[in-house]
Amino acid sequence: MQQSNDATLISMAEAARRLGLNRSTLQRQVARGAIRSHGGMVRLAEVLKDRANNLDPSRGRRKVATLDRTQRATPPVASGDLVTGNDGEPVAYDDPAISAARFLAAHASAIVAKMAVEAGAPMRMAYALAAMVRMELMGAADDHFNRAGVELDENWCPRDVLASVGPNWRALAAKAGERVSREAWEAWTSALPWFRDDLVDDRVPYPSLPEPGRR
Repeated sequence: MQQSNDATLISMAEAARRLGLNRSTLQRQVARGAIRSHGGMVRLAEVLKDRANNLDPSRGRRKVATLDRTQRATPPVASGDLVTGNDGEPVAYDDPAISAARFLAAHASAIVAKMAVEAGAPMRMAYALAAMVRMELMGAADDHFNRAGVELDENWCPRDVLASVGPNWRALAAKAGERVSREAWEAWTSALPWFRDDLVDDRVPYPSLPEPGRR
C-alpha cells in the first residue's frame, strides 16, 4: 500500500512551509516534546495531531512581552496581536513593528515571485523562492523580537494575510506562459535541500543590530 503524503517523513522546514509556520517555531515545539519527531524528521499527520492535542490552538505557545500599560490598547487586526503585559493580563495591542514585519514577510514573497518571472525563471523556481524568502523573513522577525524580549504568537503571520498580499500565481503563470500547476511546483520545491533536510546549514544568519547611537 502506498504511503500517504501526510505519513511520509519530511523535514521540519517542509512541514512548517506546508502549515504556513516559521521553521524555528516548529523546531522549538519538537524540542519541548510537544510534537513527535523521528531522527529530526516529522510526519505531517502527527504534527497536525500533536499540535491539536498538545498546544493551545489560539496561541501555540506562551507569549511574553514588556509593554507600557499607559499605552493605548487597540483591537488586534490579525492573529498574533494578543500579548501578555507586565501584570500577566492579556492585552490587545497591535504593535506597529509587528504589523510591519507581518506585511513584509507576506508581501516580500509576492515581490520575489514577480521578479523571478520577470527575470525569466520558470514558475517552479519562482514558487520555491517565494516560499524561501517568506520563511527566512518570518524567521528573522521571530529572532529579532525574541532578542528584544517579545515572544511572538506562532500565528503572528496568519494564512489569510499571506493569501491577501502574497503572489498571484495565476497571473504570474500567464505572464510566464505556463499553466498553473501547484502540485508540480510543490513537488519540486519539497525536493530542494532547503526544505528536504533540516541538517543542511542553509539558514541565512541574522545579524545583531547595534544599539542606537553606537556604530
